[in-house]
Amino acid sequence: MNSTHPLPAFLSASVPLLMRELKSAGGPTPEQFASLSEFSQVLGERGDALLFGGKTGEASQLANQLAHSIAVLSFVPGGIRIFGMHFEAASGKYGVIESTFNRKAKESL
Repeated sequence: MNSTHPLPAFLSASVPLLMRELKSAGGPTPEQFASLSEFSQVLGERGDALLFGGKTGEASQLANQLAHSIAVLSFVPGGIRIFGMHFEAASGKYGVIESTFNRKAKESL
């Protein structure tokens, strides 16, 4: 994914907010973890809409579901690394720990 695509910027802003919401609610529920399997199927079938667009509202709906899924996965040991970003709730840092996307963007300035 190139550094001009809006998805990494969207995720770097929205996932930490969702992580904080989940933490204040006591962490992800078993149902939220179970829904990840269903979303992985949806993402496999319609994920190209995130990269190339789709029906009206489809990309934003998928992006929101992806952000929520990443936030849930940030609570597993070791967190989740995606699009050059690492989200890990257990570290006490609710957000991007490392981002090659941000580093590349800074280098291009």
